[in-house]
Amino acid sequence: MKDSLLIRREKEKRISVYERTAQAIEELISLDELVERQVAFLINKLLSGTLKWRDALYIPAFADAPKVVDTDVELDGTIAFNSEVDGTKVSAQHISNSSDLRATLLSFLIAFWQHLIEVRGGLSLLLLDDLHELFDIDNRRRVANTVPLIVENGAKIIITTNDTVFARRVIASSNAKIGADKIDRRQIHTLNPTRHHIVLGKFIEAIEAKRKAFERPENRNEAQPARDYIKDLRIYIENRLLDFFDIHNSGIPYKPTLSDLISGIRSRMKIPQEAFASKAFNKLTSDPALLNNSDFINLMNQVHHGNESEISFNAVERVKDDCIRIRTLVDSAHEEYERWLRRDPRDPIISLPACPEPIIPPSFNVPIILDLAAFTSETPICDVTESDEHFTDKWFKNHSLYYINTHNFGFAATPNCRAIVDLSDRPIIDKMLVIAIHENKTYARRLFRSQTNPNIVVLGSEAENPLKRPPTIFLPAEEVRLLNVVGILFDDRPHFPRPSDEALLLNHFDISDNVQLVFRVRGNSAIPLALPEQIILGGKLLKINEIANMKGTPVAISTSEGSFFKKIGESLPGYPYIRQFESIGGLGESILLRTEGIESPFDSLPVVYSIRKILGVLYDNI
Repeated sequence: MKDSLLIRREKEKRISVYERTAQAIEELISLDELVERQVAFLINKLLSGTLKWRDALYIPAFADAPKVVDTDVELDGTIAFNSEVDGTKVSAQHISNSSDLRATLLSFLIAFWQHLIEVRGGLSLLLLDDLHELFDIDNRRRVANTVPLIVENGAKIIITTNDTVFARRVIASSNAKIGADKIDRRQIHTLNPTRHHIVLGKFIEAIEAKRKAFERPENRNEAQPARDYIKDLRIYIENRLLDFFDIHNSGIPYKPTLSDLISGIRSRMKIPQEAFASKAFNKLTSDPALLNNSDFINLMNQVHHGNESEISFNAVERVKDDCIRIRTLVDSAHEEYERWLRRDPRDPIISLPACPEPIIPPSFNVPIILDLAAFTSETPICDVTESDEHFTDKWFKNHSLYYINTHNFGFAATPNCRAIVDLSDRPIIDKMLVIAIHENKTYARRLFRSQTNPNIVVLGSEAENPLKRPPTIFLPAEEVRLLNVVGILFDDRPHFPRPSDEALLLNHFDISDNVQLVFRVRGNSAIPLALPEQIILGGKLLKINEIANMKGTPVAISTSEGSFFKKIGESLPGYPYIRQFESIGGLGESILLRTEGIESPFDSLPVVYSIRKILGVLYDNI
């Protein structure tokens, strides 16, 4: 009896606890509704941001395509996006394409991240892999252009991709909007039996930038730019060579030098493998600069062991040609190795077209002017020289001249201009203007190197009218003679008979006027005619009565309000002394100037003091 009473009391006590728990949990049940309201409020708040970022990332191909109009939270907690078309609202997953959905989800993610940054100070780092997937070409460009906008909102972004074209678009857009100094582009060198950790190496563009800094006239005899160049070049070359060792090689030490890697390649060439038996590897390993105790090898070993602080400018200067040649040979071997890995068939090689003969220019020796106002002045040359440098005909040594018969160079050169090409073996980097000779055809194009297939060169057009651009040409790299365009001579004289090719080799220095003085560009005063450090060739000073028949001629003008680079335009109807001077290329704007300082209704316009004809621009530094 006593036991049953105790059991009863225990059960009553437990029931009492249940009653208190039920009363307490009743308040918690209402939290579910509160959470739903808060989530719905947040989703609606993020809608405007989502739509803003979506419009930046994506534009549908058709005007009547479904458009996201609102968001909702399903009963199971999932987020739903609703799209509207022809007045009917449907879940986006049923009527929107994959690109639209991806853009919407990505936009929501960015909007949510932006909300966290503003409200709670969330993390600024975003990791985005293959951001461009599922987008077409036009919208990939929009995605690339949106990346710097996200950065401007406080993000620090790491983007990984295998698409080199998309990567370059991101770099170009970011350079223009947030500055090149805030961007770091790297290529991933993966693990292999010889490389014990992943390496984030620099691209060739970064190495070329260091080389150009080392070769600038103002850095001559400066040790640090030379050290920076040779250090980054050594790392670049060693990383590229380490990519070849996908199988273990007992002869390669833990931290191999350049000599160790070349020796390892020579040993692999003895194994009957097609990749290492190719001409590219034979040419690389047999180069004199890679022999033991050569100046190049000794310098590279010195840098490898961390002694670059002891390297002088002259030590790098003595091997600068070796540096360019070896780097080019390493890149060629790398291209051959990747071709072999893809098992791409080897095409029959047609003999490379012959290199043209260098042209002999007329003798001249003129001063280099550093001040644009002095360049346009009527003051005697001896009184305006601001540099100890002189420009002579020696610059044209080992160069040839081509007549341009096409609009393919865009704003850089119109038809009838003359292109100056370099005949040396210096490598031609991506996106440079070139004269390309293939079989019996000569092209004037911009070079685009294919990253997916390095055995192909891509020749594109930049004609100002996109409807009249010729189709892009794809040619085998080993069959094309590429000549780097290093300058343009402006001319409006047609060539007779008119050539059928895009460019015609000239056998004499064809220029309508003598070079009287040159202007070395400082700052951005000459954009887009010329970039900083480039050279503008100046001809004679023009008389006002001469310019009426010189419409379209590039000139340097000195006026009462400063000096400018423009093209001669039309005079104002009824006012022959008021003339329009047009912008050169796609930048700048046209201006009206008075060619005579007489009283008129246009007294507020600047007065022209002097006009000098521009004969051309040289892209290579002197």
